[in-house]
Amino acid sequence: MIADADRIPELPSTKHRDYILTPYEPVCSPKGRLHAASLLKHLLRAENLDAWPIIEALRGHLGADETVWGAKWGPAGFAVEFYFYNFTENAKGNLASASALAAALEPQLRFEHSVDERLSYFMCSFELSPQLLSEGRGSDFRLYMRSGDRHRRECGFSYRAVGGDRYVLENHYWFYRAADDRELEDAVLRVQHSPRSGQRGCWPALLSKGLRDCFTICYAVKPHWDGLYYSRITTSQLVPFLTAHGRENVAAVLDHHADEFAHLRWDLGFDFAVPPGATQMRIEKLAVHGVV
Repeated sequence: MIADADRIPELPSTKHRDYILTPYEPVCSPKGRLHAASLLKHLLRAENLDAWPIIEALRGHLGADETVWGAKWGPAGFAVEFYFYNFTENAKGNLASASALAAALEPQLRFEHSVDERLSYFMCSFELSPQLLSEGRGSDFRLYMRSGDRHRRECGFSYRAVGGDRYVLENHYWFYRAADDRELEDAVLRVQHSPRSGQRGCWPALLSKGLRDCFTICYAVKPHWDGLYYSRITTSQLVPFLTAHGRENVAAVLDHHADEFAHLRWDLGFDFAVPPGATQMRIEKLAVHGVV
């Protein structure tokens, strides 16, 4: 379970934010409970990814509760991704620009490709895996761009900066408000119409009724996968999903510390891709998100 060295207490100044860095009201009083970063620190130790010094550098640069983290498991193993929002769309002097972040993390990390800061991205991210960290480098930056739409519900795109002024499209995503029956219906239909979601027997894994009581559902289309993201779910909602999809070890930690995490809302994302004729779904890539 979570060691004393990994326990980070809630403070009166703690900002409770979801994975798009917008505030939410805690489920119950946070007093005397654990900060979401306690789970991250535990996972980094359990997965032998010594990234906490990078996190301390990020907190020193941006402040507390300004960095979104995603603890990710998939066929390639464990990794953590850090996401940085700038709602001024990268105005001059933005501390959360890719260039400012790269400079702040020197000499701990190096980034192979720079980003053209004339781009009006509202978020960027980079990933760390054990291999990347052993080499002292971060992944290519991902940039998240608005669609530019003004007369219908906006969606967005993400691109990976691969050098030479080249940006490779990584995903195209839409948000649905789960409390709006019409938008929830659209999210369900979007899943059912995907060529990667298989037959009816697969859909309960993707559209779990236990997750639908959330704030938003995000649907993403990627080169080799589709993705779903459920925002602001409780610890009691997250545990059964993790248990059902191969992350029993993480579920056990959350369950053991259920009262200490009872005030938090987590964000869950996962990718899927099965043949059109499949009748069973196995989710091999998933991530839990919080703020540090």
